[in-house]
Amino acid sequence: MAFSNGYTIGFAFTVCIICSTALASVSMGLKETQDDNRRRDLYKNILSAVDLPEQVNGARPALSGPDIDKLWADKIELQAIDPATGAPLDASKADLDGNGTFDFRDLKVANDKVRKSGATPEILGVYIRKDTGTVAMPMVGKGLWGPISAYIAFDPKIEKVVGTTFFAPKETPGLGAEITNPAFMSQWPGKSVVEGGKTTAIRVTKPAECEEQTNPHCVDGVSGATITSRGVDQMVAKSLALYEPYIQKVRQ
Repeated sequence: MAFSNGYTIGFAFTVCIICSTALASVSMGLKETQDDNRRRDLYKNILSAVDLPEQVNGARPALSGPDIDKLWADKIELQAIDPATGAPLDASKADLDGNGTFDFRDLKVANDKVRKSGATPEILGVYIRKDTGTVAMPMVGKGLWGPISAYIAFDPKIEKVVGTTFFAPKETPGLGAEITNPAFMSQWPGKSVVEGGKTTAIRVTKPAECEEQTNPHCVDGVSGATITSRGVDQMVAKSLALYEPYIQKVRQ
C-alpha cells in the first residue's frame, strides 16, 4: 500500500519528535548524576593534592562517592580571597553564580569572566585542609592545544609544595599530557616557593637541566613538549603573583 508524501513526512516528523523527547528526558534524568560525578572527581583531585585519603602501603585507598563527600565536608574548607588585599571575603560576597552558596563554581565564573582579557579575577579561592593547614591553590593556564590547570598544595606558610594535581584535557598523549602523570608530578613535593623571604616561582626547565637535589626552585619539563612545559611555568608564576597579597598575609 502506497503512502502519500504528506503521510510519510508527518510520520517521520512524529518519530523524530518522540525520539528527541525520549533522549531529552533521559539526559535530564542523568544530569544530576553526571553533575555529582564531575563534582566528586574534582573533590578527589583536590583531596589527592592535599594528601587525602592518606596513603596506605604506598597507595591511596579508593573511595565511594558518599565517602568522598564525607571526607570533603570533614576535612576541606574553601575560603574566598580578595585579590587586592589578600584578606578573606565573606562567602555571601563571593557567590557569583547566585545559587546561595560559595563553591568551586563561583571560582569558575570569576575565571571565565577574565579568560580572554587576562585581567585579575574579582575573587580568588584556596582550599584548606582543616587538620593540617595545607593550602591548595587552583591555577589555570594555556598549553599547546588548549587550557591546562592544576591544584598545587603548599604547607601552611606557603613555602614548600606538598602535592599537586595537573590537568591537560587537550594536550597530546605521550607529550604534553605527560604533565598529568606521576613521573612529572612527583618532582614537585618539597620544592620551595620562597627565597630570601620573597616568593619565587618554581621554574619548569628543559629536561635534565634542573639539578633537583641542589635547586629547590625548579622541575624538569616534559621531553618533546616544550610549549606545554612553558605553559606550566607561566601558569605557576602568574598564579603565585595573583596570590601574593594572600601569601604575604599567611607568612606574617
